[in-house]
Amino acid sequence: MIKLSQVMSVLERISIDGKLPKDMCHEFHGKAKDLKEDIAKVFGDEYPDYLNINRPREKTEHKTYREAIFRNTFKGFRDKQIGRLDYIPESDDFGVKWPEGKQGKTLFNYDKNSFNEKKGFQDWFFDYVKTQFVDDPNAVLVFVPESLPQSDNEPYLPKAELIPSENVLQFRKGKWAVLRSTKEVLVQIRDTGKTEKNGLLLYFFDDESFTIVREVIRDSSKTLKKSTFKIWGMSRDYTLSDEGELTFLPFKHNCKSMPARKIGLKRLKSNGKGEELFASTVTNALEHIKDAQGRYSDIQIEFNYHVNSQEYRIATRVCQHEKCDKGKVPIFKNHEIAGKQNCPNCHGTGFEVESSALGFIVYSMPKKEGFTDDAAASAPPVPGGFIPRPIESVKALVEEYKRKTEEAYADVHMQFHNRTPLVETGKAKEVDREEFYKDSIVLAKHLCTLLQWGYEMEMCWLYGPMGFDELELPTVLVPSRFMLSGIDETRNELNDALNNKYDPVLVGIIQARWLEYQAGKDSKEYKRYITRLELDPYRSMATTEKVFQLGLAAQVATPGSDAHKELIKLFVFSLQFEPLLDEAELLYDDFYQKTIQQRKVILWQLNEKYTSSIPNGLAVPLTIDTPINIDNADQQAA
Repeated sequence: MIKLSQVMSVLERISIDGKLPKDMCHEFHGKAKDLKEDIAKVFGDEYPDYLNINRPREKTEHKTYREAIFRNTFKGFRDKQIGRLDYIPESDDFGVKWPEGKQGKTLFNYDKNSFNEKKGFQDWFFDYVKTQFVDDPNAVLVFVPESLPQSDNEPYLPKAELIPSENVLQFRKGKWAVLRSTKEVLVQIRDTGKTEKNGLLLYFFDDESFTIVREVIRDSSKTLKKSTFKIWGMSRDYTLSDEGELTFLPFKHNCKSMPARKIGLKRLKSNGKGEELFASTVTNALEHIKDAQGRYSDIQIEFNYHVNSQEYRIATRVCQHEKCDKGKVPIFKNHEIAGKQNCPNCHGTGFEVESSALGFIVYSMPKKEGFTDDAAASAPPVPGGFIPRPIESVKALVEEYKRKTEEAYADVHMQFHNRTPLVETGKAKEVDREEFYKDSIVLAKHLCTLLQWGYEMEMCWLYGPMGFDELELPTVLVPSRFMLSGIDETRNELNDALNNKYDPVLVGIIQARWLEYQAGKDSKEYKRYITRLELDPYRSMATTEKVFQLGLAAQVATPGSDAHKELIKLFVFSLQFEPLLDEAELLYDDFYQKTIQQRKVILWQLNEKYTSSIPNGLAVPLTIDTPINIDNADQQAA
């Protein structure tokens, strides 16, 4: 059970902005915060400080230029990581199976109304937790009630909240946690009489109890020394300077484990206390991305050298200004030389450099000099130009940028995301996707386990000490299939399956994926096909095969018997399946919004009009020596 001394030790040393001294935080608090900030810098829009270094012989204007033109070309890298997690709830074999019992329905009704604009915990989870799983793996998912029940007969009403790693002040797995909420808390400032929204809200948990501390009055806007706190389980409000007798009895959360859990998967470090540090899915790629960003910044400078290479002009003679002395002219003050300044004619160069306000160079041809009387002028050389710069440096930087980018994608098994699809063979694509596929399954299993744990925590809070039937917990189905192939590869798979006569179940799965590409999951065509795939008992048979099989009904059941009539109904249902779907769509606008069980009932009810009066003596003639090959539906009878 939580002790009052544990709560008081935190309140006595916590700062006004909710920070604890380093010696009171968990061992990996600083590193967890640094990791989050590092990820934000690498994938952010601002010029990162790790590029703001002094390169050898770099000019100040070049350093300023780098920052001014910075564009982060790796923002899509993070989006792709989150995108692979987005597919988890969209996978065909993912789902949350809700039980039909009273407790299961109670949890379902509570869950769907507890997340504001979200449809429920699942919708909220795959919006917020999924993103922070990449950006801040040391964040903590916690379930905590916002208020105390009015009576012992009322349950706690838990709310899910995600605590960022910088607010995870103390955390020992399954044993102890001190968390600072990011919610706005109104606090009254005594010395000004104003109300501010920066009050402290702290959660304390151990393996069996919890308490919540809310700051209600602050003596000064600069210190917490005389702040007043409302502590759940305490007989009265507590002030830090309070020396009176206090009674404290924390509340039991009745959860099977502490209802607070870090969301990360890959553990980097841990200690004997149960304190842990988790890595992000992008951690291994960060250093490669930093190097690639540095090379990209260098490329920009090098390109600038090529586009704006150093200009030169040929000087034909020394400056003709009467007072110019190697580019300097004297400054007179009181008829005395007080100093020197750049010559206004040659601008300090000491030579005549021809120019014009018209935008082109006026070049005066030099007179021929010598000892003869011939005054013919010589042809002038080119009056100027640009100093050429070798392109090898740009090529080397581009190659290094590509190499570092490739290594970054390789570290997260996403090489195929960084390549043009046409430059790889089918086998190369398959190999590239294999590790990505395995990683996706591992990530899906972890997030689905976390989702399952969340439903369990909700149930524990709702039913408290009475407990609940574990069979009434919703079951999260972990996906194992991820659609990594594109439309062309899916078409090739389908052709291969049809040509090699694979099992009809496998063919049906590939056909459904192809139809999803062509029309989308929400299209009527896709939903129609899926309905047929699940409800048509003889979907893999051609019509001639079904008629032939219908003749077997009289061979396995006595004509006119109930068993015989049921077989006839089954074959008629399959033969008439498409017309039945057409009729159901006309009668029910929401036909495809209904569950598969409800759709089955509707279709069988419609099928009754065709099978309600089967004669007792109905027997389809069966010819064993058929002139038609039933395996070839296109063959004509002889």
